[in-house]
Amino acid sequence: MIEDFDFKTVLAGIQADGLEISENYVAEIKDRTKYNAELAAYFIRMYEHTNQDRYFRRSYAVGGCGQTMLFDFHNKTRLADLIRLELCHDRFCLNCAKMRQVTYLDRFMPHILAMSDEKEILHLVLTAPNVSAPYLRPYMTIFFQAYGKLIRILNGTVTIRGIDFAPLGFAAALRNTEITYLRKDYHLHIHSIVAVNKGLHMPKIRTNKFSYDYVADPITGRVRRVHTRYFSDFEIFLQRLWRLLVDRIAARVFKFGLLFTEALPPSSPLYHVFKDGVARKVSAGKRKGAVTLDNIRAVGRNNGYSVVLDPVANENFIQVFKYAFKCEDEQAAFMSYDNFVALQEGTHGKKFMQGYGQWLKLKCDENIQDGFDDFFDVFKAYLWQVDRPESVNLTLEETLTKMREGEYTFITRSKLRNLLSNSTKQALLSHKDDFPPAPVPRFSFADLGLAYDRYLRNKDRVQLFGSVQKIVDPESGHNVVLLSEQQLHFLEDLFQSTENCHA
Repeated sequence: MIEDFDFKTVLAGIQADGLEISENYVAEIKDRTKYNAELAAYFIRMYEHTNQDRYFRRSYAVGGCGQTMLFDFHNKTRLADLIRLELCHDRFCLNCAKMRQVTYLDRFMPHILAMSDEKEILHLVLTAPNVSAPYLRPYMTIFFQAYGKLIRILNGTVTIRGIDFAPLGFAAALRNTEITYLRKDYHLHIHSIVAVNKGLHMPKIRTNKFSYDYVADPITGRVRRVHTRYFSDFEIFLQRLWRLLVDRIAARVFKFGLLFTEALPPSSPLYHVFKDGVARKVSAGKRKGAVTLDNIRAVGRNNGYSVVLDPVANENFIQVFKYAFKCEDEQAAFMSYDNFVALQEGTHGKKFMQGYGQWLKLKCDENIQDGFDDFFDVFKAYLWQVDRPESVNLTLEETLTKMREGEYTFITRSKLRNLLSNSTKQALLSHKDDFPPAPVPRFSFADLGLAYDRYLRNKDRVQLFGSVQKIVDPESGHNVVLLSEQQLHFLEDLFQSTENCHA
Protein backbone atom coordinates (compact mmCIF):
# COMPACT_ATOMS: atom_id res chain seq x y z
CA MET A 1 0.00 0.00 0.00
CA ILE A 2 1.09 3.57 -0.65
CA GLU A 3 0.76 4.31 3.05
CA ASP A 4 3.74 2.01 3.62
CA PHE A 5 6.02 4.03 1.34
CA ASP A 6 8.76 5.83 3.24
CA PHE A 7 8.46 9.37 1.88
CA LYS A 8 11.11 10.65 4.30
CA THR A 9 13.69 8.54 2.48
CA VAL A 10 12.90 10.34 -0.78
CA LEU A 11 13.12 13.74 0.90
CA ALA A 12 16.44 12.78 2.52
CA GLY A 13 17.73 11.62 -0.86
CA ILE A 14 16.82 14.95 -2.46
CA GLN A 15 18.73 16.86 0.19
CA ALA A 16 21.70 14.49 0.41
CA ASP A 17 22.26 14.36 -3.36
CA GLY A 18 22.08 18.15 -3.74
CA LEU A 19 19.06 17.95 -6.02
CA GLU A 20 17.16 20.82 -4.46
CA ILE A 21 17.18 24.25 -6.09
CA SER A 22 19.85 26.39 -4.48
CA GLU A 23 20.16 30.14 -4.11
CA ASN A 24 22.97 29.91 -6.65
CA TYR A 25 20.54 28.38 -9.18
CA VAL A 26 18.27 31.42 -8.88
CA ALA A 27 21.22 33.84 -8.87
CA GLU A 28 22.48 32.31 -12.13
CA ILE A 29 19.08 32.93 -13.75
CA LYS A 30 19.27 36.53 -12.59
CA ASP A 31 22.79 36.88 -13.99
CA ARG A 32 21.87 35.32 -17.35
CA THR A 33 19.06 37.86 -17.81
CA LYS A 34 21.16 40.91 -16.93
CA TYR A 35 21.08 42.16 -20.54
CA ASN A 36 17.42 41.41 -21.23
CA ALA A 37 16.21 44.93 -20.46
CA GLU A 38 18.65 46.32 -23.05
CA LEU A 39 17.58 43.64 -25.55
CA ALA A 40 13.93 44.54 -24.94
CA ALA A 41 14.76 48.18 -25.69
CA TYR A 42 16.47 47.11 -28.94
CA PHE A 43 13.35 45.19 -29.99
CA ILE A 44 11.25 48.29 -29.29
CA ARG A 45 13.57 50.31 -31.56
CA MET A 46 13.15 47.71 -34.30
CA TYR A 47 9.38 47.87 -33.82
CA GLU A 48 9.47 51.66 -34.17
CA HIS A 49 11.61 51.43 -37.32
CA THR A 50 9.69 48.59 -38.99
CA ASN A 51 6.20 48.77 -37.43
CA GLN A 52 6.21 44.96 -37.23
CA ASP A 53 4.22 43.71 -34.24
CA ARG A 54 6.44 40.68 -33.71
CA TYR A 55 9.24 42.94 -32.46
CA PHE A 56 6.84 44.57 -29.98
CA ARG A 57 5.81 41.16 -28.63
CA ARG A 58 9.40 39.94 -28.44
CA SER A 59 10.37 43.05 -26.50
CA TYR A 60 8.02 42.22 -23.65
CA ALA A 61 8.74 38.51 -23.80
CA VAL A 62 12.51 39.10 -23.52
CA GLY A 63 12.06 41.75 -20.85
CA GLY A 64 9.95 39.37 -18.73
CA CYS A 65 12.14 36.28 -19.17
CA GLY A 66 13.18 34.75 -15.86
CA GLN A 67 11.40 37.41 -13.81
CA THR A 68 8.75 35.18 -12.20
CA MET A 69 8.65 31.59 -10.98
CA LEU A 70 5.50 29.56 -10.32
CA PHE A 71 5.79 27.14 -7.37
CA ASP A 72 3.57 24.50 -5.83
CA PHE A 73 4.05 24.88 -2.09
CA HIS A 74 3.33 21.58 -0.29
CA ASN A 75 2.90 22.78 3.28
CA LYS A 76 2.83 19.39 5.04
CA THR A 77 5.94 17.96 3.44
CA ARG A 78 7.58 21.41 3.26
CA LEU A 79 8.41 21.04 -0.43
CA ALA A 80 8.32 23.88 -2.97
CA ASP A 81 8.09 22.44 -6.49
CA LEU A 82 9.09 24.75 -9.35
CA ILE A 83 6.28 24.36 -11.89
CA ARG A 84 7.31 27.00 -14.37
CA LEU A 85 9.97 29.62 -14.93
CA GLU A 86 8.87 32.31 -17.36
CA LEU A 87 10.96 31.95 -20.54
CA CYS A 88 10.97 34.03 -23.71
CA HIS A 89 12.57 31.33 -25.97
CA ASP A 90 14.48 34.05 -27.84
CA ARG A 91 17.88 33.35 -29.44
CA PHE A 92 19.33 36.52 -27.95
CA CYS A 93 18.43 35.55 -24.39
CA LEU A 94 21.31 33.85 -22.56
CA ASN A 95 18.94 32.35 -20.01
CA CYS A 96 16.93 30.57 -22.71
CA ALA A 97 20.15 29.58 -24.48
CA LYS A 98 21.20 27.76 -21.30
CA MET A 99 17.82 26.06 -21.00
CA ARG A 100 17.96 25.11 -24.69
CA GLN A 101 21.42 23.61 -24.19
CA VAL A 102 20.03 21.37 -21.44
CA THR A 103 17.17 20.37 -23.75
CA TYR A 104 19.61 19.46 -26.53
CA LEU A 105 21.79 17.43 -24.18
CA ASP A 106 18.78 15.52 -22.86
CA ARG A 107 17.49 14.97 -26.39
CA PHE A 108 20.66 14.04 -28.25
CA MET A 109 23.03 12.47 -25.71
CA PRO A 110 21.25 9.06 -25.65
CA HIS A 111 21.66 8.83 -29.46
CA ILE A 112 25.29 9.95 -29.32
CA LEU A 113 26.16 7.49 -26.55
CA ALA A 114 24.40 4.66 -28.37
CA MET A 115 26.39 5.46 -31.53
CA SER A 116 29.66 5.60 -29.56
CA ASP A 117 29.51 1.82 -28.94
CA GLU A 118 30.31 1.21 -32.62
CA LYS A 119 31.70 4.52 -33.90
CA GLU A 120 34.27 7.14 -32.96
CA ILE A 121 32.62 10.45 -32.03
CA LEU A 122 34.59 13.49 -33.24
CA HIS A 123 34.18 17.26 -32.91
CA LEU A 124 34.41 19.03 -36.29
CA VAL A 125 34.73 22.84 -36.40
CA LEU A 126 34.65 24.76 -39.69
CA THR A 127 35.23 28.49 -40.04
CA ALA A 128 36.30 31.09 -42.60
CA PRO A 129 37.45 34.74 -42.49
CA ASN A 130 35.10 37.43 -41.24
CA VAL A 131 32.40 39.19 -43.24
CA SER A 132 30.58 42.48 -42.67
CA ALA A 133 26.90 42.81 -41.77
CA PRO A 134 25.38 42.96 -45.30
CA TYR A 135 26.95 39.59 -46.12
CA LEU A 136 26.10 37.71 -42.94
CA ARG A 137 22.83 36.22 -44.20
CA PRO A 138 24.08 35.11 -47.66
CA TYR A 139 27.28 33.95 -45.97
CA MET A 140 25.22 31.65 -43.71
CA THR A 141 23.37 30.29 -46.75
CA ILE A 142 26.69 29.52 -48.42
CA PHE A 143 28.07 27.91 -45.24
CA PHE A 144 25.06 25.66 -44.72
CA GLN A 145 25.00 24.51 -48.32
CA ALA A 146 28.76 23.88 -48.27
CA TYR A 147 28.43 21.85 -45.07
CA GLY A 148 25.64 19.74 -46.58
CA LYS A 149 27.80 19.11 -49.65
CA LEU A 150 30.75 18.17 -47.41
CA ILE A 151 28.62 15.61 -45.57
CA ARG A 152 27.44 14.09 -48.84
CA ILE A 153 31.07 13.75 -49.92
CA LEU A 154 32.10 12.12 -46.62
CA ASN A 155 29.24 9.62 -46.68
CA GLY A 156 29.87 8.72 -50.33
CA THR A 157 26.67 10.16 -51.80
CA VAL A 158 28.79 12.61 -53.85
CA THR A 159 32.02 11.13 -55.17
CA ILE A 160 35.38 12.69 -56.03
CA ARG A 161 37.37 10.74 -58.59
CA GLY A 162 40.52 9.34 -57.06
CA ILE A 163 39.30 9.43 -53.43
CA ASP A 164 37.52 6.62 -51.57
CA PHE A 165 35.84 7.76 -48.35
CA ALA A 166 34.43 4.31 -47.52
CA PRO A 167 37.14 3.59 -44.88
CA LEU A 168 35.98 6.70 -43.03
CA GLY A 169 32.72 4.91 -42.26
CA PHE A 170 30.71 8.11 -41.86
CA ALA A 171 27.44 7.34 -40.04
CA ALA A 172 25.92 10.56 -38.66
CA ALA A 173 26.46 14.23 -37.84
CA LEU A 174 24.86 17.01 -35.80
CA ARG A 175 25.51 20.61 -36.84
CA ASN A 176 25.11 23.75 -34.76
CA THR A 177 26.07 27.34 -35.51
CA GLU A 178 27.81 30.08 -33.54
CA ILE A 179 28.49 33.69 -34.55
CA THR A 180 31.06 35.88 -32.81
CA TYR A 181 31.56 39.52 -33.67
CA LEU A 182 33.76 42.54 -33.06
CA ARG A 183 32.54 45.96 -34.18
CA LYS A 184 31.45 45.45 -37.82
CA ASP A 185 33.03 42.04 -38.44
CA TYR A 186 31.15 38.74 -37.99
CA HIS A 187 32.80 35.35 -37.68
CA LEU A 188 30.71 32.26 -38.33
CA HIS A 189 31.59 28.88 -36.84
CA ILE A 190 29.98 25.53 -37.55
CA HIS A 191 30.38 23.18 -34.59
CA SER A 192 29.43 19.62 -35.37
CA ILE A 193 29.65 16.14 -33.93
CA VAL A 194 30.36 13.39 -36.45
CA ALA A 195 30.37 9.61 -36.06
CA VAL A 196 33.00 7.68 -38.07
CA ASN A 197 34.84 4.36 -37.85
CA LYS A 198 37.01 3.68 -34.83
CA GLY A 199 40.74 3.20 -35.17
CA LEU A 200 41.36 5.77 -37.89
CA HIS A 201 45.04 6.72 -37.90
CA MET A 202 45.16 10.53 -38.00
CA PRO A 203 48.38 11.65 -36.24
CA LYS A 204 48.66 15.42 -35.78
CA ILE A 205 52.15 16.19 -37.08
CA ARG A 206 51.66 19.05 -39.58
CA THR A 207 51.67 22.81 -39.17
CA ASN A 208 50.20 25.60 -41.27
CA LYS A 209 48.96 29.14 -40.67
CA PHE A 210 46.08 27.88 -38.50
CA SER A 211 48.61 26.36 -36.08
CA TYR A 212 49.43 29.78 -34.65
CA ASP A 213 47.69 32.44 -32.58
CA TYR A 214 48.82 36.03 -32.27
CA VAL A 215 49.00 37.14 -28.65
CA ALA A 216 49.70 40.64 -27.35
CA ASP A 217 52.10 40.94 -24.42
CA PRO A 218 50.11 42.43 -21.48
CA ILE A 219 53.05 44.68 -20.53
CA THR A 220 54.73 45.76 -23.75
CA GLY A 221 51.76 45.35 -26.06
CA ARG A 222 53.95 43.65 -28.64
CA VAL A 223 52.20 40.94 -30.64
CA ARG A 224 53.97 37.62 -30.96
CA ARG A 225 53.10 34.43 -32.79
CA VAL A 226 52.39 31.44 -30.54
CA HIS A 227 52.18 27.85 -31.76
CA THR A 228 48.94 26.30 -30.48
CA ARG A 229 48.33 23.04 -32.36
CA TYR A 230 49.33 20.51 -34.99
CA PHE A 231 47.06 19.13 -37.70
CA SER A 232 46.61 15.73 -39.24
CA ASP A 233 46.93 15.27 -43.00
CA PHE A 234 43.18 14.62 -43.11
CA GLU A 235 42.43 17.96 -41.37
CA ILE A 236 44.58 19.85 -43.89
CA PHE A 237 42.79 17.99 -46.69
CA LEU A 238 39.45 19.09 -45.21
CA GLN A 239 40.67 22.70 -45.00
CA ARG A 240 41.39 22.67 -48.74
CA LEU A 241 38.14 20.90 -49.60
CA TRP A 242 36.13 23.25 -47.37
CA ARG A 243 37.49 26.33 -49.13
CA LEU A 244 36.77 24.88 -52.55
CA LEU A 245 33.19 24.08 -51.53
CA VAL A 246 32.55 27.52 -50.02
CA ASP A 247 33.98 29.37 -53.01
CA ARG A 248 32.15 27.29 -55.59
CA ILE A 249 28.79 27.48 -53.83
CA ALA A 250 29.26 31.23 -53.38
CA ALA A 251 29.60 31.60 -57.14
CA ARG A 252 26.50 29.45 -57.72
CA VAL A 253 24.41 31.37 -55.16
CA PHE A 254 25.34 34.64 -56.85
CA LYS A 255 24.45 33.24 -60.25
CA PHE A 256 20.90 32.59 -59.05
CA GLY A 257 20.22 36.13 -57.92
CA LEU A 258 22.28 36.96 -54.85
CA LEU A 259 23.06 40.69 -54.93
CA PHE A 260 25.47 42.56 -52.68
CA THR A 261 24.92 46.17 -51.74
CA GLU A 262 28.54 47.08 -50.98
CA ALA A 263 32.02 45.86 -51.79
CA LEU A 264 33.49 42.94 -49.87
CA PRO A 265 36.60 43.63 -47.77
CA PRO A 266 39.80 41.90 -48.94
CA SER A 267 39.71 39.74 -45.79
CA SER A 268 36.40 38.17 -46.84
CA PRO A 269 36.52 34.55 -48.03
CA LEU A 270 34.30 35.67 -50.92
CA TYR A 271 36.55 38.53 -52.02
CA HIS A 272 38.14 36.66 -54.88
CA VAL A 273 34.67 35.59 -56.10
CA PHE A 274 32.99 38.99 -55.79
CA LYS A 275 34.48 42.42 -56.23
CA ASP A 276 32.52 45.68 -55.98
CA GLY A 277 29.31 43.64 -55.94
CA VAL A 278 30.03 42.05 -59.32
CA ALA A 279 30.68 38.34 -59.85
CA ARG A 280 34.12 37.37 -61.06
CA LYS A 281 35.12 34.08 -62.61
CA VAL A 282 36.56 31.80 -60.00
CA SER A 283 39.03 30.43 -62.55
CA ALA A 284 39.40 29.81 -66.25
CA GLY A 285 38.50 26.47 -67.77
CA LYS A 286 35.42 24.30 -67.43
CA ARG A 287 36.76 22.07 -64.62
CA LYS A 288 39.17 24.51 -63.01
CA GLY A 289 36.83 25.40 -60.13
CA ALA A 290 35.20 21.98 -59.76
CA VAL A 291 35.59 19.81 -56.65
CA THR A 292 38.26 17.46 -57.98
CA LEU A 293 41.31 15.91 -56.37
CA ASP A 294 43.64 18.07 -58.48
CA ASN A 295 41.82 21.26 -57.50
CA ILE A 296 41.79 20.28 -53.82
CA ARG A 297 45.56 19.78 -53.93
CA ALA A 298 45.98 23.09 -55.79
CA VAL A 299 44.48 25.06 -52.90
CA GLY A 300 47.73 24.78 -50.93
CA ARG A 301 48.43 23.97 -47.29
CA ASN A 302 48.10 27.57 -46.10
CA ASN A 303 45.25 28.67 -48.38
CA GLY A 304 42.33 26.65 -47.03
CA TYR A 305 39.73 27.74 -44.52
CA SER A 306 40.10 26.68 -40.88
CA VAL A 307 38.92 23.13 -40.12
CA VAL A 308 39.63 21.28 -36.86
CA LEU A 309 38.78 17.64 -36.12
CA ASP A 310 39.32 16.43 -32.54
CA PRO A 311 38.10 13.59 -30.33
CA VAL A 312 35.03 14.60 -28.39
CA ALA A 313 35.45 15.70 -24.78
CA ASN A 314 32.92 17.21 -22.38
CA GLU A 315 33.78 20.76 -23.42
CA ASN A 316 33.18 19.81 -27.07
CA PHE A 317 29.60 18.82 -26.27
CA ILE A 318 29.12 22.19 -24.60
CA GLN A 319 30.46 23.92 -27.73
CA VAL A 320 28.09 22.05 -30.03
CA PHE A 321 24.95 22.70 -28.00
CA LYS A 322 25.59 26.20 -26.68
CA TYR A 323 24.23 29.60 -27.70
CA ALA A 324 24.14 30.83 -31.29
CA PHE A 325 25.62 34.18 -30.24
CA LYS A 326 26.30 36.06 -27.04
CA CYS A 327 25.17 39.50 -25.96
CA GLU A 328 28.84 40.44 -25.57
CA ASP A 329 31.35 40.82 -28.37
CA GLU A 330 34.87 39.36 -28.38
CA GLN A 331 36.02 42.15 -26.07
CA ALA A 332 33.22 41.45 -23.56
CA ALA A 333 31.34 44.66 -24.43
CA PHE A 334 27.54 44.58 -24.74
CA MET A 335 26.45 44.43 -28.36
CA SER A 336 25.63 47.64 -30.16
CA TYR A 337 22.26 48.21 -31.76
CA ASP A 338 23.91 47.76 -35.17
CA ASN A 339 25.25 44.36 -34.06
CA PHE A 340 21.79 43.44 -32.80
CA VAL A 341 20.09 44.38 -36.08
CA ALA A 342 22.70 42.55 -38.15
CA LEU A 343 22.32 39.35 -36.11
CA GLN A 344 18.53 39.60 -36.06
CA GLU A 345 18.17 40.17 -39.78
CA GLY A 346 21.03 37.86 -40.73
CA THR A 347 19.76 34.86 -38.80
CA HIS A 348 15.97 35.27 -38.96
CA GLY A 349 14.38 32.02 -40.11
CA LYS A 350 17.69 30.14 -40.20
CA LYS A 351 17.73 26.65 -38.70
CA PHE A 352 20.84 26.47 -36.55
CA MET A 353 20.69 22.83 -35.42
CA GLN A 354 20.48 20.06 -38.05
CA GLY A 355 21.06 16.30 -38.09
CA TYR A 356 22.56 14.23 -40.91
CA GLY A 357 22.89 10.55 -41.70
CA GLN A 358 21.44 8.33 -38.96
CA TRP A 359 20.69 11.49 -36.95
CA LEU A 360 18.76 13.11 -39.81
CA LYS A 361 15.33 12.61 -38.23
CA LEU A 362 16.26 13.76 -34.72
CA LYS A 363 14.08 16.61 -33.51
CA CYS A 364 16.24 19.70 -33.99
CA ASP A 365 13.81 22.53 -33.21
CA GLU A 366 14.73 25.17 -30.64
CA ASN A 367 11.81 24.56 -28.26
CA ILE A 368 12.80 24.33 -24.62
CA GLN A 369 11.27 21.31 -22.95
CA ASP A 370 10.84 20.04 -19.42
CA GLY A 371 11.56 16.34 -19.34
CA PHE A 372 9.11 14.12 -17.47
CA ASP A 373 9.61 10.49 -16.59
CA ASP A 374 7.63 7.86 -14.71
CA PHE A 375 9.36 8.60 -11.44
CA PHE A 376 8.47 12.27 -11.38
CA ASP A 377 4.88 11.60 -12.49
CA VAL A 378 4.37 9.15 -9.64
CA PHE A 379 6.21 11.34 -7.16
CA LYS A 380 4.04 14.33 -8.01
CA ALA A 381 0.84 12.29 -7.96
CA TYR A 382 1.76 11.01 -4.49
CA LEU A 383 2.32 14.54 -3.26
CA TRP A 384 -1.09 15.60 -4.55
CA GLN A 385 -2.74 12.77 -2.61
CA VAL A 386 -1.05 13.45 0.72
CA ASP A 387 -0.30 17.16 0.52
CA ARG A 388 -2.44 19.29 -1.80
CA PRO A 389 -0.29 22.28 -2.90
CA GLU A 390 -0.87 25.99 -2.99
CA SER A 391 0.32 27.61 -6.26
CA VAL A 392 2.23 30.86 -5.78
CA ASN A 393 4.01 33.18 -8.22
CA LEU A 394 7.27 34.68 -6.93
CA THR A 395 9.80 37.07 -8.37
CA LEU A 396 13.46 36.03 -8.23
CA GLU A 397 14.05 38.24 -5.18
CA GLU A 398 11.00 36.82 -3.42
CA THR A 399 12.21 33.30 -4.24
CA LEU A 400 15.64 34.03 -2.74
CA THR A 401 13.99 35.48 0.40
CA LYS A 402 11.83 32.37 0.77
CA MET A 403 14.86 30.12 0.35
CA ARG A 404 16.81 32.00 3.02
CA GLU A 405 13.98 31.48 5.48
CA GLY A 406 14.81 27.76 5.30
CA GLU A 407 11.24 26.48 5.76
CA TYR A 408 10.96 24.60 2.45
CA THR A 409 13.09 22.34 0.28
CA PHE A 410 12.94 23.76 -3.26
CA ILE A 411 12.88 21.16 -6.04
CA THR A 412 12.43 21.09 -9.81
CA ARG A 413 11.57 18.24 -12.15
CA SER A 414 14.73 18.71 -14.23
CA LYS A 415 16.84 17.83 -11.19
CA LEU A 416 14.46 15.35 -9.61
CA ARG A 417 14.60 13.16 -12.71
CA ASN A 418 18.14 12.22 -11.71
CA LEU A 419 17.10 11.08 -8.25
CA LEU A 420 17.55 7.63 -6.80
CA SER A 421 18.39 4.99 -9.38
CA ASN A 422 17.98 2.52 -6.53
CA SER A 423 15.46 0.60 -4.48
CA THR A 424 13.80 3.75 -3.11
CA LYS A 425 12.88 4.92 -6.60
CA GLN A 426 11.66 1.45 -7.54
CA ALA A 427 9.61 1.29 -4.35
CA LEU A 428 7.73 4.43 -5.31
CA LEU A 429 7.25 3.23 -8.90
CA SER A 430 5.70 0.02 -7.59
CA HIS A 431 2.76 2.15 -6.40
CA LYS A 432 2.21 3.62 -9.84
CA ASP A 433 -1.40 2.39 -10.13
CA ASP A 434 -2.44 3.13 -6.55
CA PHE A 435 -3.67 6.65 -7.19
CA PRO A 436 -4.65 8.92 -10.10
CA PRO A 437 -2.03 11.17 -11.68
CA ALA A 438 -1.56 14.73 -10.50
CA PRO A 439 -3.15 17.48 -12.58
CA VAL A 440 -0.92 18.67 -15.41
CA PRO A 441 0.39 22.10 -14.37
CA ARG A 442 -0.48 24.91 -16.74
CA PHE A 443 -1.15 28.63 -16.66
CA SER A 444 -4.57 30.17 -16.86
CA PHE A 445 -4.87 33.77 -18.02
CA ALA A 446 -5.52 34.68 -14.41
CA ASP A 447 -2.18 33.09 -13.49
CA LEU A 448 -0.47 34.99 -16.28
CA GLY A 449 -1.99 38.20 -15.02
CA LEU A 450 -0.73 37.55 -11.49
CA ALA A 451 2.73 36.62 -12.73
CA TYR A 452 3.21 39.59 -15.00
CA ASP A 453 1.37 42.20 -13.00
CA ARG A 454 4.27 42.22 -10.53
CA TYR A 455 6.85 42.61 -13.30
CA LEU A 456 4.96 45.02 -15.51
CA ARG A 457 3.89 47.18 -12.58
CA ASN A 458 7.29 48.86 -12.53
CA LYS A 459 7.60 49.06 -16.31
CA ASP A 460 5.93 51.33 -18.81
CA ARG A 461 2.66 49.38 -18.72
CA VAL A 462 0.93 51.37 -15.98
CA GLN A 463 -1.64 52.72 -18.41
CA LEU A 464 -2.64 49.22 -19.53
CA PHE A 465 -2.39 47.33 -16.24
CA GLY A 466 -3.02 50.09 -13.75
CA SER A 467 -6.71 49.19 -13.51
CA VAL A 468 -6.34 45.45 -12.89
CA GLN A 469 -9.11 44.15 -10.65
CA LYS A 470 -8.19 41.44 -8.16
CA ILE A 471 -10.79 39.32 -6.36
CA VAL A 472 -10.84 36.17 -4.25
CA ASP A 473 -12.27 33.12 -6.01
CA PRO A 474 -14.98 31.81 -3.60
CA GLU A 475 -14.48 28.18 -4.68
CA SER A 476 -10.68 27.87 -4.47
CA GLY A 477 -9.95 30.75 -2.13
CA HIS A 478 -7.14 31.87 -4.48
CA ASN A 479 -6.58 35.41 -5.65
CA VAL A 480 -7.52 35.87 -9.31
CA VAL A 481 -7.33 38.77 -11.73
CA LEU A 482 -10.19 40.13 -13.79
CA LEU A 483 -8.76 41.19 -17.14
CA SER A 484 -10.23 43.64 -19.60
CA GLU A 485 -10.53 42.69 -23.27
CA GLN A 486 -7.54 44.92 -24.10
CA GLN A 487 -5.43 43.31 -21.35
CA LEU A 488 -6.47 39.85 -22.48
CA HIS A 489 -5.48 40.57 -26.08
CA PHE A 490 -2.13 41.90 -24.88
CA LEU A 491 -1.41 38.65 -23.03
CA GLU A 492 -2.57 36.56 -25.99
CA ASP A 493 -0.11 38.37 -28.25
CA LEU A 494 2.64 38.22 -25.65
CA PHE A 495 2.55 34.50 -25.05
CA GLN A 496 1.15 33.23 -28.35
CA SER A 497 0.02 30.11 -26.56
CA THR A 498 -3.72 30.35 -26.17
CA GLU A 499 -4.08 26.66 -26.97
CA ASN A 500 -2.22 25.81 -23.76
CA CYS A 501 -4.17 28.18 -21.58
CA HIS A 502 -7.73 28.41 -20.37
CA ALA A 503 -9.71 31.51 -19.60
